Amino acid sequence: MPIPVCLANESSFEFYGKVYPEWRIDKYSQASLSGTNVGTMGTLKNNTQTLANNASTKENSSDWAWSNSYIGLKSQSYYKTIKFGFDYQLITDTAGNESALGNLKNNLDTRDAFLFIESHYGKFSFGKMDSIYKDWGDKYPMLGISSGNLVSTAKILSNAAWKGNGDRSFHNRRNNTITYSSSQFNQFEIGASYSFNEGTSGPGGPGTELAAIATRWSNDTWYIALAHEIHYDWLPLSQFEIDPSLYSIKNDSRNTSSRDSATRLSLAMRKPIYKIAIDVAKLRYSESSNSNLDGKFIRFQNYATQFSFEYKVIDNLILAYNFAFGSPGSCMLTGGGNCTTTNLGGYQNSFGTMYQPTKNLSVFFIASEIKNKEASRYASAPQGSTMNSYATGIKAQF
Repeated sequence: MPIPVCLANESSFEFYGKVYPEWRIDKYSQASLSGTNVGTMGTLKNNTQTLANNASTKENSSDWAWSNSYIGLKSQSYYKTIKFGFDYQLITDTAGNESALGNLKNNLDTRDAFLFIESHYGKFSFGKMDSIYKDWGDKYPMLGISSGNLVSTAKILSNAAWKGNGDRSFHNRRNNTITYSSSQFNQFEIGASYSFNEGTSGPGGPGTELAAIATRWSNDTWYIALAHEIHYDWLPLSQFEIDPSLYSIKNDSRNTSSRDSATRLSLAMRKPIYKIAIDVAKLRYSESSNSNLDGKFIRFQNYATQFSFEYKVIDNLILAYNFAFGSPGSCMLTGGGNCTTTNLGGYQNSFGTMYQPTKNLSVFFIASEIKNKEASRYASAPQGSTMNSYATGIKAQF
């Protein structure tokens, strides 16, 4: 329970956090073999749709993981009817090869870091934060530990199954973001995000832009949200590509621009003993080049969906399940070249259980299966591989 510290009854400071360290195991099946038909988006070539060599394999692994565990400090002050303040979060991770304290110092990284000002007209935030597309979707993520974790559905719901040079995710937290969310009117809200001049290490890369708009309605039981996000010049397939071969579908990044978009409808219902949520998204990636070469990437689009469910068996025990699916989609090349998405797409099944001996401390077990079709590369799995992951850990929040 956050404990506010008030100064002169005008300001408050709140120290808070959520950490969920876990022991994690990842296992991979056989990746796609040479001769497998993986379509154009599986080879990223315009002269063949079959693999010339076996896809790379990956060793099974086990290690400690901290996912997006964080500690934070927020403050708010009031001037008449105006509230202003800041929120600053650090990701905590003690995994590594040094002492626990040494690893923590090495791995502390900023999660959220923004200023805000709020009045009856709404709230403006400035800094590093989630886009409103990400923030207003996936209403009930599994057990409150899915962020950055193996049970997160974002890798399918908000990403493409093919591997390009640039960022393809619509599940983004970026620097230099401005977000506005209105006050509620008849239980409706509207919001928008705009992000510019991302740093070299951020999603999209330097000079890229993000714009998002959303609306939502909610009451004690129901939640409905519709969001749309656009990425400018993220070059999802061709970022950093210079003089690609004639047979590559990648464009030369020096004379290529891009405009990618995602639209998502989110529905959720909450009752005392269970929660249900469904998200449906349409993803579209496009590049435009001045090279006038045939057989280069123009567009890919597909649909993705996710379903999540949590059930409270008894007061201290929760069971959870989620499912995500990405369709093969369709694609287009310059010059009317044949572009196929054969054996693209995949799905994810995840299960979890959490026991809460106290309000602020829980123990959990989670498991996930990501099934890639022969052309796909969802998550960190090799092309065409199935990834089975398991973890057990604790969650502490304050």
